[in-house]
Amino acid sequence: MVNSMQIILTYEFLNLPRPGNVIMVMTNLADLCSMAVLPTDDIMSFLFNFTPTDVPGVGFEAMGSDNKSLCLYLGMAFLIMLFIWFQYLLYALSYCCRHYDNLMNKIEEKLRPGLVYGVLYLFLIETYLDWAIGSALRIEEPKYETPSDYFDLGLACIGIMITLVLPFHCFFFLRKNVNYLDEDEFKSRHGALYEGLMVDDEFKQQATRKMMPWFLVRRFLTAVNIIFLRNHTIWIQLTVNMYLSLYDTAFKFSYGHYENRVGGFMEKFNDLFVITCSYFLYLFTDLTQSQEEQYLIGWVYSGVVGILIISNLFVLIMTALKDLKEKIQSMIDNCKHQKEVEEQKKRGELQKEVMLKVKS
Repeated sequence: MVNSMQIILTYEFLNLPRPGNVIMVMTNLADLCSMAVLPTDDIMSFLFNFTPTDVPGVGFEAMGSDNKSLCLYLGMAFLIMLFIWFQYLLYALSYCCRHYDNLMNKIEEKLRPGLVYGVLYLFLIETYLDWAIGSALRIEEPKYETPSDYFDLGLACIGIMITLVLPFHCFFFLRKNVNYLDEDEFKSRHGALYEGLMVDDEFKQQATRKMMPWFLVRRFLTAVNIIFLRNHTIWIQLTVNMYLSLYDTAFKFSYGHYENRVGGFMEKFNDLFVITCSYFLYLFTDLTQSQEEQYLIGWVYSGVVGILIISNLFVLIMTALKDLKEKIQSMIDNCKHQKEVEEQKKRGELQKEVMLKVKS
C-alpha cells in the first residue's frame, strides 16, 4: 500500500489546480504516510537557514512545499537518514574497538548483518522518489548564500548520483548474481533488493531481475514528469502519468511473482486503483467547467483513495490476526507436547521403581 500511496501522492505535485477537498485529504494522507509525528518543519528551521526560492509549482505549494531545498522536501526521510548515519558511526566505532571490549564486539556483531546491506538498500529504495524529485528541484535553482545552502547543494549532488546510479546498479548487480538469488547467504546480505518476490526457479529469478530495476525506473520517470515537464501544457504531464501507471500495472501482472499470495494480489489490486486515480486527474482540468462539479468529483476521488486504504488495512489486520492465531495455537500445541513428554518421563520413572521393587 505504501508504494501505491507514494505514487498517488505524487499526482498532487502535478501542475494542476485541484479542489480544496482533494488538497485537504491528500495533505493529511501525506502526513500519515510520512509518519509526521515529529515537528519536522520546526526541526529543520532550527538546524538550517535556507535562502528562499521560487515556489516549485501549484501542486507543490498546495502540498506545503514552497522552497526548492532538498532537506525541507525530504523532511522525515532526512531525519531517518541522520539516524542511519549515526548507526554507521556507531558500527565503525564498535568495529574498531571489537577486539578490546566485549560490549563493542557484541554491538558490532548485532549491527553488521542488517545495517551494512539491508538498512541501506531499504532506505535508498523506499526514499528513491523523494531523492529524485528533491534533488532535481535543488539543482534547478541552486543557492550559495548560507552554509545551509552549500550543504543542501552538496546533498542534492549526492541525490542526483543516487538517482542515476541506483537503477543501473540494481539491474547489473541482479543480472550478475541472478543464479544466487535463492541462496540463504545471498538473501541475508542483499535480500532487501528483492524482498517479497519469489526466486525459487529460473523464470522467477529472471522476472525479479526485471522487476526491481523497473521499480526504480518508474519512479525516475515520474520525477522527470513532475519536475521537467511542469512548465509545459498539463496534458503532457497527465498523459505521461497515465501511461506510466498503465505500463507499471502491465509489468507487475506479467512479472510479479510474490512469495505471499495475498500480498501479491493486493499489489496488483493497488495498481488498478493507481490507474483509476490517474484517469480522475483529467476531470480536474477544463474538461469539467463547473467548480461545483469538480468539488463533487473531488469527493469521489477521495473516496476511491479511501477504499484503497481501507481495503489494505482490512487485509493487513486480518493477516495479522491470522498470524497471531497461528502463533497462539503453536504455543498451545508446544505446551501440550511438553506436558505429554513430562508425563511419559514420570511414567517411565514409575515403571523403573516398580521393576526395582519387584526384583528386590
